[in-house]
Amino acid sequence: MGQSDYFDEGALVAVLTTQPLGRALDYKAPEGGVMRGAFVEVPLGPRKVIGVVWGAGAGGFDLKKARSIARVLDVAPMREEMRAFLEKCGAYTLTSLPQMLRLATLHADEPAADVAPCDPRTWAEQSAVNAKSLPFGA
Repeated sequence: MGQSDYFDEGALVAVLTTQPLGRALDYKAPEGGVMRGAFVEVPLGPRKVIGVVWGAGAGGFDLKKARSIARVLDVAPMREEMRAFLEKCGAYTLTSLPQMLRLATLHADEPAADVAPCDPRTWAEQSAVNAKSLPFGA
């Protein structure tokens, strides 16, 4: 663990969320500091969303406007290997990092909000229609 893996209170950190923003957002580290890879809750507009501390913040704006991380979740942090895997996989498949994070953290019991539940009867009917439309008459 390097010195840059821990960020003191008030330090600017980049937090990657699953929101379709295409980049990490800068927040101030909370009281007690925060580790790289920590799962955190951050304010985003009027609501709070979950994210992962991805690294040091980029800055480039008035630091007085930076909001603080609301809380650090009591779960194991995302390991460096997983973060590197998501970055490489996203680059290879041309998938944004927020989308990769969403895929990596999607709970198995909850379907994605934009994916309709599959009705097996509908799937079977559609398969039959597709088979009849094939030129070789499967």
